Amino acid sequence: MTTHTRHHQPRIDRNLHTYDNITPSGDHLIPRTDTDTYIRIGYQNIHGTSRETHIPSEITAMQELGLDLMGMSETNRPWNAKNKTEYNLVMKEMFRVSRTIYSSAPASSDSNYQPGGTLLTINGHTTGRVSSHGTDPWGRFCWYRLRGRRDEGLVIICAYRVCHAQSHNPGPLTAYQQQYTLMREAGVVSPNPRKRLLTDLTKLIDLHRKEGFRPLLMIDANGDYHAQKAPDRDLEKFLRDTQLQDPFYDKFQSSPRTYVYGKKRLDYIFTDAICAPAIKRIGYLGTHQGAPSDHCLTYVDLDEQILFQGILNRPVPHHSREITLSQDDKVLEFIQALEEQLTSHKIQHKVFDLTQRFTQHGATDRNITRYHTVYTTFLDLARATAKKVGRKKFGYMRSTELTTKGRTLLAYKFMLDCKR
Repeated sequence: MTTHTRHHQPRIDRNLHTYDNITPSGDHLIPRTDTDTYIRIGYQNIHGTSRETHIPSEITAMQELGLDLMGMSETNRPWNAKNKTEYNLVMKEMFRVSRTIYSSAPASSDSNYQPGGTLLTINGHTTGRVSSHGTDPWGRFCWYRLRGRRDEGLVIICAYRVCHAQSHNPGPLTAYQQQYTLMREAGVVSPNPRKRLLTDLTKLIDLHRKEGFRPLLMIDANGDYHAQKAPDRDLEKFLRDTQLQDPFYDKFQSSPRTYVYGKKRLDYIFTDAICAPAIKRIGYLGTHQGAPSDHCLTYVDLDEQILFQGILNRPVPHHSREITLSQDDKVLEFIQALEEQLTSHKIQHKVFDLTQRFTQHGATDRNITRYHTVYTTFLDLARATAKKVGRKKFGYMRSTELTTKGRTLLAYKFMLDCKR
């Protein structure tokens, strides 16, 4: 199917008039309502921010699609103070409440074009969850931290990975050459911008994870790790190292093309495993939807309550507990019974075996599955043992202090009766 480009398409390629349309894939995008309880996140390589009208087309697309948060890559614009101010004014005019961060490499004061760059914008009540943010000085990525319960939350990262490799002999005005030059100036020997981005993102994700923030990465990776011919092995290794999941592929077992001039999937939303239960819908829009670009827009709807409920320090409500730590006799019985169950099911042996496998082969899909199996078995045994011990009648432990006070009260009563 061939689709005529819209009136603003010439900013992509002024010599191109038609292209093959990419149809939507994944879950069907549903209209937003005032009563829904999910956050809609979108991502798109916009191939340059729009400057032909007062309101950029990508901002109009955000409003039409009901996006609470949108990441954009290859903005191709130097984000100096003037350009940031102009963009912020339009965002506030459209959404009233919004926050936006920008990432681009340094540019000369009179420059109107800067290859690469990213942008991450939030509007509505979700802006109240922002706790911190950061940008890459080379324009490769930017991120927001969204606060959840119990000092936990989500870190949203928007990134752009250059398409060129050194063997492609990229030109002087490409994002590759720009990053290569900046890395050389920073003292990096033999820079490789494509690999260096994945290395730096791995460090960034590990840092946020240690502080309780689960990653959600939106990226134009310029590679398809599921491609039948020449799969992107670096991207595949990156997903293993960061323990990120590809929720679209996990749900639909397909890897559709997202670039009108290619046959591979280049654009992704990767998530932490803990975020998976919060996903309600995920998919790619067609090239006739979203902002005008040669890349498809990908989106995900996330249940807000599940997403920000936190995973650490979540005590069971008091009325639902089988036993409490103050019940010394039941705690002792629980530990003894649980040790017997763990020995019976050879949990210690399985943990040692799993440790050895991770040391030898790393976080492979098979090892991760084994880990979840062992961990689930341990939790099931602990819950079953707690229920069994909790049902037993151990009687009540008497308080020495309360007993003494009770005896004193009775003694005074006897003395007063005698005096009468």
